[in-house]
Amino acid sequence: MDLKNLEQNFKETKNFKKIFNHNDASKKEFQRLEFIGDRVLALILATEVYKKFSKFNEGKLANIFSYLTSSIILAKIAKKIKLKNYIKKKKFNNISDKVLSDFIEAILGSLYLDSGIKKVTSVIIDLWEVEIIENENL
Repeated sequence: MDLKNLEQNFKETKNFKKIFNHNDASKKEFQRLEFIGDRVLALILATEVYKKFSKFNEGKLANIFSYLTSSIILAKIAKKIKLKNYIKKKKFNNISDKVLSDFIEAILGSLYLDSGIKKVTSVIIDLWEVEIIENENL
């Protein structure tokens, strides 16, 4: 999946595009979307890890979950879908891994509000699938 495919998951593309606005009101809304996106991501990944690793205890599940929801992995996902290139085109400066992870959370929050839990679950599972498989031995 790339960023264009991700955008196509939105019922209303304006809900995707508004994430990349610069004014003060947009910054407040961005932070709100980031907040909900963080919670949606946590719920979906916790559920996926719980189902996928049925033999693992709570501590092992927590290690995998923490890693999958870390800014390291969120930034890795953002780079994989070429989010940084899109952000640069929108004239944002200082695009760190933290900024990339914030944008991923805001996108997921906006997608959840726009298209619901089934759609955002599908997108998250698709984007995180390789990371889940590769990190089961944490």
